[in-house]
Amino acid sequence: MIIVNLEELLKEKEISAILNILLESNFIGIYNHERILKLGTDSSSSERDYPIQTNDNIIGWVKGKPEKKANAIARFLSNIARQKWENKLLTNDSLDQYEKLIFIDEFLRQISVCSSLSSLLELVTEEIKKQTNTTTVLIFVFDSESNELNLCIEREGRVTFDSILKPNQTINKYVVASKKAEIINNLKLDRRYVEEETIGLSLIAAPLIVYDRVIGAIDLINEKTDAYTTEDLKLLNLLTFPIAAAIQTALLSQDNQDYFYILEDSLVKWTFALEQANKQLQKLALVDELTQITNRRGFEQYFNREYRRMKREKKSLSLIIADVDYFKNYNDRYGHKAGDLCLKQIAQTLNSSLKRAGDLVCRYGGEEFAIILPDTDSYGAVHLAETIREQIQQLNIIHESSSVSGVITLSLGIATTMATRASQPDMMIKAADRALYQAKQQGRDRYRFLFV
Repeated sequence: MIIVNLEELLKEKEISAILNILLESNFIGIYNHERILKLGTDSSSSERDYPIQTNDNIIGWVKGKPEKKANAIARFLSNIARQKWENKLLTNDSLDQYEKLIFIDEFLRQISVCSSLSSLLELVTEEIKKQTNTTTVLIFVFDSESNELNLCIEREGRVTFDSILKPNQTINKYVVASKKAEIINNLKLDRRYVEEETIGLSLIAAPLIVYDRVIGAIDLINEKTDAYTTEDLKLLNLLTFPIAAAIQTALLSQDNQDYFYILEDSLVKWTFALEQANKQLQKLALVDELTQITNRRGFEQYFNREYRRMKREKKSLSLIIADVDYFKNYNDRYGHKAGDLCLKQIAQTLNSSLKRAGDLVCRYGGEEFAIILPDTDSYGAVHLAETIREQIQQLNIIHESSSVSGVITLSLGIATTMATRASQPDMMIKAADRALYQAKQQGRDRYRFLFV
């Protein structure tokens, strides 16, 4: 279960600093879910309290006067808590998917080296029980002559096929006919239920198909109801093709080499799918969740790589660091949802302003953005910075709390270098930061340039 608690939020320096400013000269207290005061002034006698919550889960309360400010603080903490919860959910989902990919990769490796049908059945049974809430795994092979499913049974180290013992055969016939897996979490409520042939109450039944031809079926069984989830069904669907291909290969004589290519082909497909999924996971780790552009970690990797490349090729490299003017005032006036939307619009505008494949815009942190411009001299970087500054103005995002304009504006710092042995990547970043500081000191809504 994913949990965000109030104490976790209050420990963060940035949040704590904002709250201390908001609570100053006010009789407002922030309490945890047990109504124990954690920050501010004890206001337990106040009639009205405002919840701090993530979705339906209340993690604390805000009480005191003025009530309007107490309510605003509760909403602020609720927004932060929800963001934390969503970040944890995304991380948790990504880890679950990564672990599933690792399991599939290892499973395919093991299944490819099974030397006999007996060892294959043992492997499939053991690994599926590890990954799902399964007590019994049954594998059936389809006999085309009798048009029946025969249960694979191992006796004294040898696999035989039983045409009499057929648990869940009625449901398996539906599965084979439809070529679609089914999940049933209470067999007694299913119209196809036949008591004498059932050895459990929860069932996932799936056809085993090799190139559109059904060669058998597989049952995952638990004696209790509600034992399976849709995630279990998805996992089994991922495994049925390689299992079917491996069974088909094991059933064939050693002289029939053609079918070995079926297993080989399935392994190639799954290896490719695993590589693509790993690339997607790596991409997710380098993308800022809010703006969907490259995050700080991605910036550092790409900037260092491009710096080394420009150094080898003796070409210019430019870096722009941009900061949203008076963004804290904007958040205070319009709220964090409006602030998030503003950052998204700016990120999209910056992204669309880049015309070359090698240029990259990143969320550098908070309301700061960085733009990496390989093979770009000072003239090109200054021209792009001015274009960006004008495009952000033209968004006409109202900002009545700005001291420089009635709309959202950017201040930009530009640094350009010919990447020689004497310079280092951090020198460029520091130079761009200094240029940005100069732009702010000289009135904002402008750019300043430094050559490294």
